[in-house]
Parts: sequence; C-alpha cells; structure tokens
Amino acid sequence: KSKSDSAKAKWLTGDKNTRYFTIDYESQIFYYSHSKENKKISSPVYFQDILDAERLPPPTKASKKGARNQSCGFLVRTKDRSFELHTNSNVDAAQWVYALKAAKEIGGSLPPKVHP
Repeated sequence: KSKSDSAKAKWLTGDKNTRYFTIDYESQIFYYSHSKENKKISSPVYFQDILDAERLPPPTKASKKGARNQSCGFLVRTKDRSFELHTNSNVDAAQWVYALKAAKEIGGSLPPKVHP
C-alpha cells in the first residue's frame, strides 16, 4: 500500500488474481486495474456508492492454500456489488477499512451525482 502525491492509496491482492486497487480521493472513486502500469481502470465506484466496509472474521480453520490471505480479509459493499478482498496483513486490512469508511463519509457529504 502506498500513498502518492495525487492522494491515491494503492493495494494489491494475492498471487494468481492480482488486482491493483486504488482509492482516488481527488477523483472520489475506488477502482482496480490489472497491473501497476495499466492505466485502464475496471469497476470504478464513486465514493457516494460505497455503502460500508468491514473486516472479515478470520476463518475457523485455515486451509493450507492461501491460509495467510484468508485471515486478512475485508468486505466492501457498494450499491451495485460487494468486493471480498484480502491483503497480506491484518494491519493493511484495518487501514483499508478505515480508508474506505472515510471515502464513504466524503461521498455522503456530497450532493447526489448523476453517473455517466
């Protein structure tokens, strides 16, 4: 996770299906791309459309494959879909939930936006 000068927080998921998630405070959208270099964004979500973000409980019995990632998950609910995301540490997951809740608050304080 990093924060750049343009107020973007970035995060990447695990091995096979890596996605590079960004919370863009300037544009007030949350989205992902398929690589660090790829400028094409997928599934953009306006801050106003974020309903909630919460930590997932650790699994009662972790499987061998991906056990580390399973215990560091969080859920992002939007008007159109839910994202179940996993990170490499519990600290990162907690920071993402905090940042997404902040984005939701920002979106909630804005007048309704007409989406393209």
